[in-house]
Amino acid sequence: TNGMIGLGDLWNLPNFADGTAYAINNAGQVVGIAASPQGGQAFLWEAGRGMIGLGTLPGFESFTSARHINERGEVVGLWYHGGIPNIFIWDEANGMRIVNDMLDVSGRPFIGVDGSRGINNRGEIVCTATTMVRPEAAILTPFVLADMNCDGRVDGGDIEPFFLALGDLPAHAARYPDCHGDWAGDLNQDGAFNGGDIDPFFTCLAGGICR
Repeated sequence: TNGMIGLGDLWNLPNFADGTAYAINNAGQVVGIAASPQGGQAFLWEAGRGMIGLGTLPGFESFTSARHINERGEVVGLWYHGGIPNIFIWDEANGMRIVNDMLDVSGRPFIGVDGSRGINNRGEIVCTATTMVRPEAAILTPFVLADMNCDGRVDGGDIEPFFLALGDLPAHAARYPDCHGDWAGDLNQDGAFNGGDIDPFFTCLAGGICR
């Protein structure tokens, strides 16, 4: 082992460092919060690259803090805006995104999420969900509309799984256990996966709008 290694901060001032590390994955990537010219900022640290600022978001009294990282390098954390926490997710391809802006809450009582507690290797996030009645524990499951075989792409390979799910959802779930076919297949976003989604599916497949 190398003993204790200082991870530094994002301020780059001599004889000064301020930061807190919260989590580490099996690749040795570390996440947390560090001082920066923009205030407290979420960071990712890895050997060979050092500390990388994941960004801040606009708003009054705004700062970000990374709390968890999975083996795919996906980071979740908190964005405090005026003292109110929101969850963000970050990855190399998409940068920092606010989870509340990505939620499909149709048919569900949730009005927002905060307090991220972890992210697994499937990208599922455990957190606190605010409902009309009280806060509740929740798990957020990612999906991509029309990606019926869960390979991260929307292409011709999704046609057969789409019609399999449409005709026999349990069979689709058995073949693609990491997929949520009834969610990804609800192309018209009316809260039901049925024949009304066929035309929107092919529109999406052809490069049109995927709602």
